[in-house]
Amino acid sequence: MKPTSVLVAGAGLFMGAGAWALHQQTSYIIASWRCGTAAGNLWIVSAAALFVLAASIWLSWGALRALVIDSSPSTVFRRPRRFLAVVGLLAALLFLFATFLQASAALFLPGCAA
Repeated sequence: MKPTSVLVAGAGLFMGAGAWALHQQTSYIIASWRCGTAAGNLWIVSAAALFVLAASIWLSWGALRALVIDSSPSTVFRRPRRFLAVVGLLAALLFLFATFLQASAALFLPGCAA
C-alpha cells in the first residue's frame, strides 16, 4: 500500500467540511459588508469552494481505489482506512451538494435576500 493513500483517505471529510464552512462564513461576511453589490465576489468564493470540494472528492476516490485494488493480506489495517475513504467521499459529496445549494440561492433571490 502506498503511504499517500493512507494520508489522503480522509481528505473528503476534512477538506470538504473546511471548504463548506469557509464558503458559508465568507459568503455571510461579504454579503453583510456589501449588500447587493458583492454578487461577483460571492461567485468567486463559491467557485473556489466548489473547486476545493471537487479536489477532495478526487483525493478520496483515489484513496478508495488504491485501497480496493491493493491485494495485500493485511485486511485488518486496510478496513479502517477504507471506511475512512468511503466516509470521506460521501461527506465530500454531501458538502458539495450543500455548497451548491447555498451558491444557487443567488440565482433565485434578489439583492440582499441571498
